[in-house]
Amino acid sequence: MIRQHITDKLAAGKSATTVRYHLMALREAVQQAVGDGLLVRNWVDNVTRPKKQRKEMQVLDEEQVRLFLAEAKRSSPHHRLYLAAILTGMRQGELLGLRWRDLDLTLGVASVQQTFYRLGGKQLFKAPKTEKARRTVDLPTVLVEELQFLRDEQKALRRTFGPTYQDHGLVFCQSDGKPLHAHNIVRRDFRRVLGLEGLRKELRKDGVPEDSLPKPLPKIRFHDLRHSHATLLFQQGEHPKVVQERLGHSTVSMTLDIYSHSVPGMQRRAAAQLGARLFGRV
Repeated sequence: MIRQHITDKLAAGKSATTVRYHLMALREAVQQAVGDGLLVRNWVDNVTRPKKQRKEMQVLDEEQVRLFLAEAKRSSPHHRLYLAAILTGMRQGELLGLRWRDLDLTLGVASVQQTFYRLGGKQLFKAPKTEKARRTVDLPTVLVEELQFLRDEQKALRRTFGPTYQDHGLVFCQSDGKPLHAHNIVRRDFRRVLGLEGLRKELRKDGVPEDSLPKPLPKIRFHDLRHSHATLLFQQGEHPKVVQERLGHSTVSMTLDIYSHSVPGMQRRAAAQLGARLFGRV
């Protein structure tokens, strides 16, 4: 039955990673039954898990990041959410669960203390899944300034809505204070920003021919903003330990395994810098 479940889910288009999560959850449940004396052994241990199929990572380069953020600021109510994702590397759930009390805008730091997601129509706030995920992330000045503007805007909205404002203390929320819908953000806004629709529309009005318009950005996932953050850090020569701490990975080796595509460039730069330092030439 377990093997058939694996076969059915893979045939239905579920990823190997998702099916592996199914088996992890099932194994925990069956192990509890073994501990309670209801079963003799855990039959999930006899099932071979499908191998992980790592998809090719999609990231935005520096120029694409600038285009994306400019388009977001031009046309999106969530532009500060996107800015925070790119400049901190925080997960979407961490950003949606971020509270003002988790921020110190004087010191310029954010403390990751909870995540937010929806499941079966329920709103769930949960602690980060690991100790490493519960972390402090330094914020660039440009993000601190935008968050200060956002805080002032929220104060005005709170006065406008009055007692109907649902104050969860969230940094990124709907205009009435309710938590954001991650799925709706991606479907209604994020993809439109990636398409540079606002910029392309303005240029059309100015008479720019269709074949001269800037091409839409790659169709990445929201999570790929996190990957873009890490890749840009590696490209500017940051130490893997710094990247690991910002992302909240359990180990440095995990970080290097995920972003191994950035390592060859780091090695070339390190070799060139060492040669220049010892012998005065690049």
